[in-house]
Amino acid sequence: MAVRTNTAANFVGQTYVATIALIMLPLYLRELGAEAYGLVGFFVMLQSWLRMLDMGLSPAAARQISHARGLSDAAYRETGALVRAIESLFIGLAALSSIIVWNVSPWIAAHWLHFRHLALSEVTECVMLMGLAASLRWLAAFYRSAIQGMERQVWLNGANMVIATFRYFGALMLLVWVTHDPRYFFGYEVGVSLGETALLNYGLHRLLPRTREQKQALSLAPLTQILPFAAGTAYAALVWIVLTQADKLILSHVLPLWEYGYFALVALIAGGLITLAGPVSTAVLPRMTWLLAQGQGESMLALYRQSTQIVAVVVLPLSALVAMLPRDVIFAWTGDHQAARWAAPMLVWLALGNAVLALNAFQYYLQYAHGKVAFHVMTSTVDVVIQTPVIVFAAYHFGAYGAALAWFILRTVSFVVWSPIVHRIFAPGIHKKWLLQDIGPIAIASGISAVLAGTVRHMLVGAGRFEVMLVLASLAFGMLVMSAMASSVCRPYLLRVLTRIGTAHG
Repeated sequence: MAVRTNTAANFVGQTYVATIALIMLPLYLRELGAEAYGLVGFFVMLQSWLRMLDMGLSPAAARQISHARGLSDAAYRETGALVRAIESLFIGLAALSSIIVWNVSPWIAAHWLHFRHLALSEVTECVMLMGLAASLRWLAAFYRSAIQGMERQVWLNGANMVIATFRYFGALMLLVWVTHDPRYFFGYEVGVSLGETALLNYGLHRLLPRTREQKQALSLAPLTQILPFAAGTAYAALVWIVLTQADKLILSHVLPLWEYGYFALVALIAGGLITLAGPVSTAVLPRMTWLLAQGQGESMLALYRQSTQIVAVVVLPLSALVAMLPRDVIFAWTGDHQAARWAAPMLVWLALGNAVLALNAFQYYLQYAHGKVAFHVMTSTVDVVIQTPVIVFAAYHFGAYGAALAWFILRTVSFVVWSPIVHRIFAPGIHKKWLLQDIGPIAIASGISAVLAGTVRHMLVGAGRFEVMLVLASLAFGMLVMSAMASSVCRPYLLRVLTRIGTAHG
């Protein structure tokens, strides 16, 4: 029941946050203009790169908390000292990262970003404020990860919804009613990030089990128990950042800031497809770890396969729809024809690549649950060594389109090569069932429904934004139903719902 409750809470919370972002960010584009909005895209990318400072401690702490809960109450109570040790280290690193970004911001503004209408001093101050806000949000991410390890995700999602409401609605009111100056926008982001960090800090310490050791002097000794796992996950996280953010970093220098603003928009749409998988992985990771700690390996693998189907049912049809009708999706979202024309070709490959990435992430979940990420480190290193020069070459010679296409090809090759090997090591005999029974039918249903959706493209030519929204929403609903019917996990629930509806109307 805990997994179902947490998954439901994660879907509600993360859907709410993602929906607000999807609604508000195009409005930010309208209020700020494409060039200033490019700074928002740069801010999002900066937050991702600052996650390198985590050093694997957040996921390691979350896993240790989940594992301790599965062992005994006494072991769980000991996690308080570990959380306090990591928290102290992170506060220092957050301060250090803020100082570093503050000092390099003049160089970033003058030599990395390319803009025409914004003043150099204005961009410099924005980057300074980005460093403060990103460091605070990185610290808040540690608190969020620890709470996830406790499986207290109902409270966490409630907090996330409150924070998102202040962040997005407040920023929009600032832009509409007060000023279009991006410096005030990022200053407001600093204030919200400070409140976010304080709220999650309060929540974590309220939920932590109370022990007498918490009253003793602070010690970093508890870190030694998670360092081996943290070292592996730290490197894995670094590799993940390079895999998913290298193109955005390079393009922030290659593209003019107004074009980078458009690219940031399509990256957000494609990234939203990964976000859809977040509620499931957030709930499943601690439960898979707990099941292994209890010696319930078969139950863990059953959960692994079920969660794969759930993610596939949500991600694959929506990715296929976005790839089939990219220009209509962008226009419906932004109301900006120029953005739709410029960004549609890139969105095709980013959407498909992120669908593959969402499924490929399950191999990491399996290794994470076992507490053995060495193979993931090795495979990710190979991916980075191959991807980095390819993405750099594609971005500099073919721009955003070349980088997006290269990224999709690399993600697909990685999935085909590595997933059977991971399963052979950690779950022998499961790969064919996982690929052909869990993913295959859903992928086929998504592909067929996407082709059918493409036949209405001519109906959308010249249509207004609201009409396009209605058509896309109807198509998305129909494609989700078809994918759910192709899933052995989701089909019984869907049939039960349809039966109840039919009975009620009968």
